[in-house]
Amino acid sequence: MLVCACGGAIIAMARGAGKPHVYGCSWNCKKGAAACGNNLRLARERLDAAVLACLAQAFSTSMLDEAVERALTALRERRDRGTSRRPALERELAAVEVGVRRLTDAVAKGKGTDVLLEKLEAEAAKQRDLQHRLAELDGATKAVTLDAARLTGALRAAVADVAKLLGQSTPAARQALRKVLVEGRLRCEPLTDGRRGYRFSGRGSFGKLIAGCVTTDANPGGYGGPFRGPPSQ
Repeated sequence: MLVCACGGAIIAMARGAGKPHVYGCSWNCKKGAAACGNNLRLARERLDAAVLACLAQAFSTSMLDEAVERALTALRERRDRGTSRRPALERELAAVEVGVRRLTDAVAKGKGTDVLLEKLEAEAAKQRDLQHRLAELDGATKAVTLDAARLTGALRAAVADVAKLLGQSTPAARQALRKVLVEGRLRCEPLTDGRRGYRFSGRGSFGKLIAGCVTTDANPGGYGGPFRGPPSQ
């Protein structure tokens, strides 16, 4: 789930009996500086807490409203494109259906040669594809009629499920992260401003950049909301 800038995984490592685990680059740990120069070791609980705090802030009311508006805009655009394409698709489907019926009748009359059967199979596949494309247009038209309040309610319910997992054990929180991260991973890069820590980022399923930073010092301001990224373009 956590990856280093070099491409290796950020893994939890034991520092000895009774000592807390730390995160570090697996390539650096196993192959040395020649594979990756990132030798930073960061307390696991600090990075976990920073990621969860940043993610919790991402579930804001303004974010939900923006996500709903984006969804509605996309559906309206699909509906508008479909309106202009529908007549041509319907004409094509009607012609294909006529051909399928003729081929089916020929097969029923005992004229089912291999060539004819292959033709029938190809035309039937084209028929199913056209029907599917028209059904998608119907779905977009119906979905766009949903008002923003209903979509917001549905989205809030989904977010509530994820937020509940975030407040539970670490395994449950990781499960929640997998639900909202598009690629299922967060990229961790060592800071370059003199502090020892990671700046992390990942693409969220709500179209925003979940991002933040965590350091090895005890400064609570070293991670979380101030480093959230802007909406994606």
